Amino acid sequence: PYAGDSRGAIRVGEDLGVDAVLTTQVREQPDELNVTVEVTDVRSGVHVWGNLFRRAAADAQGMPQEIALDVAENLQLRLSSTDRERLRILQTYQQAQYYWGGRTSTGLEKAIGLFTEVIEADSAFAPAWVGLASAYTLLHYYGSLPPSESYPRAREAAERALELDEELADAHASLGLVKRDFDRDWEGAEREFQRALQLDPGSASALQWYAELLAMVGRFDEAEARIVEAQRVAPLSLAVRAVHGWVLMSAGRFDEARRELEMTIAMDRDFQLSHWFMGQLDFAQRDYVAAVEALETATAMSGRLSRRVADLAAASAFAGRQDR
Repeated sequence: PYAGDSRGAIRVGEDLGVDAVLTTQVREQPDELNVTVEVTDVRSGVHVWGNLFRRAAADAQGMPQEIALDVAENLQLRLSSTDRERLRILQTYQQAQYYWGGRTSTGLEKAIGLFTEVIEADSAFAPAWVGLASAYTLLHYYGSLPPSESYPRAREAAERALELDEELADAHASLGLVKRDFDRDWEGAEREFQRALQLDPGSASALQWYAELLAMVGRFDEAEARIVEAQRVAPLSLAVRAVHGWVLMSAGRFDEARRELEMTIAMDRDFQLSHWFMGQLDFAQRDYVAAVEALETATAMSGRLSRRVADLAAASAFAGRQDR
């Protein structure tokens, strides 16, 4: 309701009945993140305080804590011990989310440690249980944790989150992923994804994972609609864009799939999922030499995960390099 309103921040403050509002503007560059923070007095509309935070992209995960402390210090806010502990828990959760989003084995292991730290501090914080569930599931995809260990842990964490809050959309999405990939319960997985999207139509994870399920069972038009919607709500997500390429490839729309994957690689050449899918696409189009090249890159980036190595072996054989 505030979009396009020059008094948006003031209106938010008035609607909430607060004295001041804090707004941020984020500018992302390839190697740097700039965050402008401003505090505005709701009654007068006067800018009370502002600052610019500039950090290397690799060090950005510590910015929320730094900004919060700087605001508190400059505005002379006095936080109770309970407030400080709550702030620490939220900052730890945000750090876990950051590492989770990177989709690397090391990052997911860090995320699991941080989500666990949050749960130890507040076992009733349902979003941390959801994060733990999805991190365990993805650690099977991007790490070396076998499914017999990752999925039961993910299921337990997702079910715990739902015990705490049955209307938590991402908990249903995480449980749907377990049902889809471990139980092979297509109908049960679809129910969970649909419930997640009923609760939160803008859940990028639910949209992506549901699109993957639809492609797996051959419902390609529906899969395309879901992944396009996921891309709309999460335009900077490399995983969503790469999966869009995979959905198009699965539907046999090879030229469109290549364009999508090439754009993903251009956004970040170090995102290994893009190279893996590109290798699969080259293989599907019988360009086995190109497939070997792409899959060698994906295999090296992944730390030689078995899925990547298996695809590389197949491409090598078809490229006439059976000795590999």
